[in-house]
Amino acid sequence: MKTVLVTGAAGFIGGHTLQRLATRGYKVEAVSRVAHPSSDAVCWRKADILDIDTVEKLIYEVRPTHLLHLAWITEHGIYWNAPENVEWLIASLKLLELFGRAGGERAVGLGTCAEYDWSAPPPFCEATTPLLPRNLYGAAKNSLSLMQSQIGRHFHFKQAWCRPFFLYGPGENPSRLVPSLACSLLRGESTVCRDPNAIRDFLHVNDIAEAIATVLDSDYEGAVNLSSGHGTEIGEIANMLSILVGRPTAISHDRNAHDGGSLVGDASVLTSLGFLPKFDLRSGLADTVEWWRDRLRAAPEGC
Repeated sequence: MKTVLVTGAAGFIGGHTLQRLATRGYKVEAVSRVAHPSSDAVCWRKADILDIDTVEKLIYEVRPTHLLHLAWITEHGIYWNAPENVEWLIASLKLLELFGRAGGERAVGLGTCAEYDWSAPPPFCEATTPLLPRNLYGAAKNSLSLMQSQIGRHFHFKQAWCRPFFLYGPGENPSRLVPSLACSLLRGESTVCRDPNAIRDFLHVNDIAEAIATVLDSDYEGAVNLSSGHGTEIGEIANMLSILVGRPTAISHDRNAHDGGSLVGDASVLTSLGFLPKFDLRSGLADTVEWWRDRLRAAPEGC
C-alpha cells in the first residue's frame, strides 16, 4: 500500500490536501506540532520537523513510500526574510536524506513563485523563465529544489517540485489580501485597495490541494507551476468581493499605487497531468466570502 507522510498537514494547504490523498488510495500519515485525533482516513502524528532526532524516528517508524513536504515558516509579514528559512532548509535536507535512506519512492516539495525572476515577462514557465529569488524565503526554497533533485538521484527516488502562485480560500490567515478585504467589507467598513494595478495569478486553495495530489500521484519529475495561467488585477478582485458582499461602492482604489507588475504562471505542465480547476475566480471568491460570513456570524472577533 502507498503510504504518504505529509508535513505541515495542519496548515492552510495541508488541511485541504489530506482527504484528497486518502481518496486516491494513500495511507495518510499527517505530521503536526500540535496533537490531532486520528480518523479512518488520516493518522495524525505529533512531531517537530526541525527536531532531527524526532524526524529520524518518525521516518523509520512510518516507512513512507511517498513524502509530501509542505511544512515551512509561513507567518504573514515575517516569512519573506526570516532567518528561520535557513533552519527550515537544513531540516528539509535532512528529511529528504532520511526518506531516501529508508527506501522512499517519491517526494514532492512545495516551493514558491518567488523563486522566479519577477522582472521577467509573464507567463512564468518552468523551463525557460530565469530563477532569481529576491528574498530569503525564495532563495531557501530554490536551494531546496536543487538539492531535492540531487538527493533524489542519489537515493533513486522520483521527485517533483510544486511552485504555487497566489492562493486564497476558506481558512486563510485573515491578514492576507482576500480575507482582509472580505472581512472588512463584511463588517461594513470602507475599504481601500492599496495595490489595484498589480496583476496576480490566483487559485482557490481546494484547487491547489487537488493540483498537489495530482502531481504526487503522477510520474512527473521536475518543477510544476500551481497556477491558473490567467492574471487578474488586484483592483478587479477587490471589486468582485465588494459585489459579492453586496456593497459595490464600498471599495476605493489607491490612486497613487505603482504598477505592481504581472506575476502569472504558465499552467501547461499542470494541465498536461490532467488537472482542471473546480473554481473560476468569481465562484472561488464567492465560496470564500460565504465561509467568512458564516465565521463572522459565529464569532465576530474571529475575522
